[in-house]
Amino acid sequence: MIMPNMKRLSPYTTTNLSSVVYCFFLLVFLFVSTSELKAQENSKPDSIFREKLVVLTDKSFYVTGEIVWLKIYALNDVNNLKDSISKVAYVELLNADNKPVLQAKLQLNNGIGSGSLQLPTSLNSGNYLLRGYTAWMENFSADRFFYSTISIVNPFRSAQFQPALKSDAERYDIHFFPESGTLVTGLENRMAFRIVGNDGMGVDAKGTIMDEDSNAIASFSTMKFGMGSFHFTPLAGKHYHATIATNNKVFTAVLPEQQSGMLLHIDDSDASKLVISVRSQPASSNGTAFVLIQNGSRSGSPKPILLQNGEGSLTRDKTQLPDGITRFTLLDADHQPVASRLYFKKPAQRLIDASTDKQVYGKRDKITVALNGMADVQVSLSMSVCLIDSLQVLERNSINTYLWLGSGLEAPIESPEYYFSDDKNVAAATENLMMTQRSKNSTDSDAIIAKHPNHFLEFEGHIVTGKVVNKRTGGPAANITTYLSVPGQNFRLAVAISNEQGIVRFNVPDFVRSEEIVVQTNQTIDSNYRIDILNPFSDKFADFKTVRLSVNEQLEKQLLQHSIASQVQNTYLKDEQNQFSINTDDTIPFFGYPDRRYFLDDYTRFTTMEEVLREYVTEVAPRKHPDGYHLMVSDGKSPSFDKNPLVLADGVPFFNMDTVISLDPLKIKSLSVVDRKYYYGPLTFYGIVSYASYKGDLDGINLDPNSLVMEYDGMQLRRKFYSPVYETDLQRKNRIPDFRNTLSWLPEIQLNAQEHKDLSFYSSDVAGDYVIVLEGITNDGKPVTKTLTFHVN
Repeated sequence: MIMPNMKRLSPYTTTNLSSVVYCFFLLVFLFVSTSELKAQENSKPDSIFREKLVVLTDKSFYVTGEIVWLKIYALNDVNNLKDSISKVAYVELLNADNKPVLQAKLQLNNGIGSGSLQLPTSLNSGNYLLRGYTAWMENFSADRFFYSTISIVNPFRSAQFQPALKSDAERYDIHFFPESGTLVTGLENRMAFRIVGNDGMGVDAKGTIMDEDSNAIASFSTMKFGMGSFHFTPLAGKHYHATIATNNKVFTAVLPEQQSGMLLHIDDSDASKLVISVRSQPASSNGTAFVLIQNGSRSGSPKPILLQNGEGSLTRDKTQLPDGITRFTLLDADHQPVASRLYFKKPAQRLIDASTDKQVYGKRDKITVALNGMADVQVSLSMSVCLIDSLQVLERNSINTYLWLGSGLEAPIESPEYYFSDDKNVAAATENLMMTQRSKNSTDSDAIIAKHPNHFLEFEGHIVTGKVVNKRTGGPAANITTYLSVPGQNFRLAVAISNEQGIVRFNVPDFVRSEEIVVQTNQTIDSNYRIDILNPFSDKFADFKTVRLSVNEQLEKQLLQHSIASQVQNTYLKDEQNQFSINTDDTIPFFGYPDRRYFLDDYTRFTTMEEVLREYVTEVAPRKHPDGYHLMVSDGKSPSFDKNPLVLADGVPFFNMDTVISLDPLKIKSLSVVDRKYYYGPLTFYGIVSYASYKGDLDGINLDPNSLVMEYDGMQLRRKFYSPVYETDLQRKNRIPDFRNTLSWLPEIQLNAQEHKDLSFYSSDVAGDYVIVLEGITNDGKPVTKTLTFHVN
């Protein structure tokens, strides 16, 4: 087996990720992040390093057999700058039961990566959650992972056309949200609410607030997405409930219990300023309260508010507020939080300057998109071009909606693109959203986790994690030296020493595709242990519910067209769609260039390995002792080492020298020798002797029976997007049908400041309306988008 992308490791590379190396990288990153933030007035990050991931897809609707194309951004959570620390992103497709149906590890380079997921025909139809995260993000709540929804239909399975389930009284879900978190007695409170059906979508409803004597106190109705708000004043000792009517059904819900305390209110009615007002109960209280203003991981110093007769206010210039979500936290005189409120400042849209050369094209026509760079920034972009119809709609989640809105809120948002529209009701709907959502904030435990993480930053490449177990006791074994090999002509070797929990972490940079790995201890001294390889994907799941997929029977014809297109692609263009790029530039083993290398075919062939070593490998001397053979390495100038060297066969360590002597030399192509002391991670090797078979497949070499041998998925090979070219008349007349509904996917477009680029692709045989979606992020952490449409006759 040949391993691509082999890079030379320094002999001093610490493959067990010692705490010194880890802390060094983390401190460097935190220093850079903090320095970047000093320019932001009254703004400082918390001390916890956090990443966020954005996963973009070529479209949002698929049929089984199609390919989901992915673009990944790994960002610093403080400022959305592309994060160059983590080198691996984990992407999963989850079904309605939160079970992963597809998983992939994608390589990141300077915070950018791309990949694909081939949808098997075994999948059931439904809405699936696409989630992404890094190993470092696994230390914290799964709510902080990236999530988006894609729809998949399996046209080969029955019961596709099902109407949405009807919600009944037991299935409606209603929640009430006092504006500042608490329903305060005797004060006029603003109360937000959200009503959703069993499909997770907001429903239209009307209701009345009643006290325990059935007196009507206030009325309300939903506005957008099942949300709304109303005002009312709760009286001491009273209990309140709501009577709600929707879809000719009536049900009741209990309001939160009231209590004394403080109210935080945000008044957004003025175009230029924001008024933050505080009221307390009892109203006679005077003193000072404080408001802490936080935006993402940044926060300023608490602002004092003087209370007179229990009331006070603070005014902020809207132009001084950062874009996106801001959290206002009310602190009492002792700086203890008593109320909080979210506010969203809609950012100005940053659009990419892009245009097509025409608006209408014929089949198999060349289409050119002209891009012009911005004045002062570089942009990393992806471009997707796909058919839009009743199944594949124009509206979908974007990097713009996620970074400004979705990434800062705990729960998924229905139709997030609406909050960036120019609808006349968008401001009121945004207020309701902010009052019915909670922000993703760090907790006290986050700081502890960051100092003692279970998952390390993968700043060199993928880390294979295992656990060393004592076979007799079943408990973890500490301080055991372990070895992981990826055998082959371009092999990899990683070493690690188990910690107190028995955990070992093998750092294996550029480990791609599925390969056989061999994991073992030195069985001559540590034969009482086994190594279990742990699943690198997270076993934590957020409490998100996907909306049930419902396909109208009237769309059966369009669904059939999508299905035929997928089948045609997989029948006629299977080879073109399964081309992968492999980088094999660096094939040097971890120890670099050996001091001597012997190609055994250049010498007289001997039938035993002992003869080979004695006759012409002068650096390695076999010695037979009462306990068996030993190999002594010397450079010819110094005395031989008195300890055995590290002996490898196709990259797999062998510790019993009798086994090495018994190797069949006729199956060995070459022998490399490092005739000096070599330091590798936590270990010292007294020379290295590396045997290579002709195919690198351990041909005829028997491994220790205690070794763990298993297939392991490394990072995904990059699949090439196939886009045919129709430049000549002969190409245009090609009789192979072209039913592509995704015409182009370019995940890694780099556009420099004021640069001009022309991107070209060809239309297919499928007529209809198409959309070009350009989206990405600037080098100063701002999302950019552009949508173009065209028609194919």
